[in-house]
Amino acid sequence: MDLTGLSVFPAGLIVAGLAHLVGTTALYALFRMVAGSARVALAAITVYATNPHYQVFDAIFGYQTLALAFFALALLAFRKATLPATARDMTVLAWLLAAIFAAVTTVTHHITSYVLLGTVASIAAAAWLTRDRRALVSHAAYTAGCAALIALWTWGVTPGTVSYLSPAVNQLTDGVRTALAGHLSKSDTVAALPAPAGDRAVSYLVAVLVMVAIPFGWRQIWRTQRGDAWALALGIGAALYYPIVALPFVTADGSELAGRLLSYVYVPVGYTLAVALMAKPPTRRRKAAAAGAAAILVAGGLAMGWPPWWERLPGGYVVDGFESGITGESLGAARWAGDTLPPGQRVAADYTNNLLFGTLGGQNPVNGMAVLFCSGTWTQADALLARQQAVQYLVVDLRTSVYRAPQGSIFADEAGCPTPLPPVNLDKFDTTPGMTRVYDSGNIIVYSLSAAAYAP
Repeated sequence: MDLTGLSVFPAGLIVAGLAHLVGTTALYALFRMVAGSARVALAAITVYATNPHYQVFDAIFGYQTLALAFFALALLAFRKATLPATARDMTVLAWLLAAIFAAVTTVTHHITSYVLLGTVASIAAAAWLTRDRRALVSHAAYTAGCAALIALWTWGVTPGTVSYLSPAVNQLTDGVRTALAGHLSKSDTVAALPAPAGDRAVSYLVAVLVMVAIPFGWRQIWRTQRGDAWALALGIGAALYYPIVALPFVTADGSELAGRLLSYVYVPVGYTLAVALMAKPPTRRRKAAAAGAAAILVAGGLAMGWPPWWERLPGGYVVDGFESGITGESLGAARWAGDTLPPGQRVAADYTNNLLFGTLGGQNPVNGMAVLFCSGTWTQADALLARQQAVQYLVVDLRTSVYRAPQGSIFADEAGCPTPLPPVNLDKFDTTPGMTRVYDSGNIIVYSLSAAAYAP
């Protein structure tokens, strides 16, 4: 922004886009270096690009997008630094870059730094298996350096990381313990809109395809590259795919956790599947099978990935469906608030209108107000809550009484209200003393809570 004068949106797109391309290119170069083959590297990066989060989540303006680029660059520099044939001056440069990229990964995204540590530790373990003492020393040293960077950063700058991650870790361990005891759990998230049958079918098909293909990659790696610690580590890492696809059945919010982890696990999975695919010379039949498998992987990545099916664009209107829940009528109401109301008015609304009235409308959304919309009568308790929170306007979207919300709630981080809302829950505001209808677009109505006592 400082260099070009661009606003934050195009500047953010450029940074995120460059990070996505750099990360992908660095992984391709790493695959080519490990395999010694451009064909294997191209196949590996193609498989990697079908992971459920590659298309959107790993390309958005977010810290993981940037960290994935540094993660790939750190591995690439580390591989270059440990090649025996590398010239001495290039070795020093490669080690310096490997250290810098590891440090930048650590300060950019905690999870990615942990994955980097686990990756280099697994390569060191593979070097021990191959009895390559020279490689073992260098790999162990780099692993220790990554661990030290993470420990220093967590202890000195981000001590809250431990408490931040503890609930997720406890939830995962409890789910695994329960599963080992013979009981499976499902996500706590209520899905009012079930995924289409086609999406579910292709997701299962991808999981089966990958799980069946991985052992063929293991066989080929063992036959041709068992002396290479990197190839062995990538093959071993692909085994993580099996427990990760089971996470949705083991722990609450397992689907989201699995999607996040697959962004990393598809690195070894991509390499292992590519080695299996390129084990024999291509024939017409093998090419057709590879093309069919690629189509299934791409479709499955979209079906399993983020955003969910109801959020994909273009598509129909979905109440409180994030991007799919924003219409011209919603934008018009928010812009009216920005043009008409004083800035910073305290507004209570459903999730989508809270976002729009706060951003485009310049108002102050108040969360935790679901109770005002969840019953058919306006009570004294509702009036007291509205006064305590100094709510000045209520935004009512009549479509919330017609359509189901995709995640079981129309309010931010709140559950308990039925979806769709009974019409009487929204009609009550017209008969509540002290409320005045100041805006009506047909579906979206804005009520002003006047100084009078708005109570029965």
